[in-house]
Amino acid sequence: MKAREKLIGMQEDFYRVRIEKIVEQLIGEKESFKSLNKYHTTESLTELMKMKISPENFINISEKELSEKIRKVMAVKALFSLLDDFTPEQKQIFNNAVGGR
Repeated sequence: MKAREKLIGMQEDFYRVRIEKIVEQLIGEKESFKSLNKYHTTESLTELMKMKISPENFINISEKELSEKIRKVMAVKALFSLLDDFTPEQKQIFNNAVGGR
């Protein structure tokens, strides 16, 4: 394996390890997150954070700040998973109720 590929793999592991720990904690603490799949949530958050936060900044971000960012994304994911259970009529009612916001 080339040195660059090895470094990229190590960076991805570092992102994943930090994120997985926070995802597990939030799923354990918040009832609204229990419906989320831990593996898929961790994978999607890892990809998102790699795109949005450089490795240098990710290393330096506090646990509190990172947890808050992850909590916000998970809240949106949980909301959308609830909407998946709506009938088309219920989705229309919801869209009409929040349409202007």
